[in-house]
Amino acid sequence: AAQPHLLQSQKMNFTPLLRLARDGAAISITGIFAFPFLWWGLTAFKPASAIFDKDNPGLFNFKPDFDNFRFALGGYGPEALSAKATFINSVVIAFSSTAIALICGLMAAYAMRRLTPQIRKRWLSTVVLLRIIPPIAIAIPALLVFQKMNLFDTRLSVVFIHALFNLPIAILLLSSFMEDVPFEID
Repeated sequence: AAQPHLLQSQKMNFTPLLRLARDGAAISITGIFAFPFLWWGLTAFKPASAIFDKDNPGLFNFKPDFDNFRFALGGYGPEALSAKATFINSVVIAFSSTAIALICGLMAAYAMRRLTPQIRKRWLSTVVLLRIIPPIAIAIPALLVFQKMNLFDTRLSVVFIHALFNLPIAILLLSSFMEDVPFEID
């Protein structure tokens, strides 16, 4: 026979004072962790004179404006503050490296699909082991190769490195996808 006291959910009975203390602690801890994000968000709308004013560092004692966004995104103001070129670099590198990793990973996953299950398991284990190689172990040899190929300090070199680090994940994800594709479709 089942013991009814084990099947019932045991609720912790908090007194109203303990519940208030628990909720207050949770709100306080959340506030402590959220405060830097609030400060960061408010700083985006402060003029430079209010950001660097040591004598009056209040939260809301400024008139909000969008000059910082105009400088960063619109290309107005000093070149050092413009984020347009940085944003374009990030988008080009992210899309290119993802496309290369997906194309190469899809081809590798398709080839692994043709292997026997024992060999496929060994290859997938090797791919997982490739993922745990520390990036610094690849950085110096890659730097030397890129210097020899005159690709040092170019977007293409960053695309290749990002694709190299993303390739094991792409192979793992796409190999599980390829296992679901029936052989008749090949």
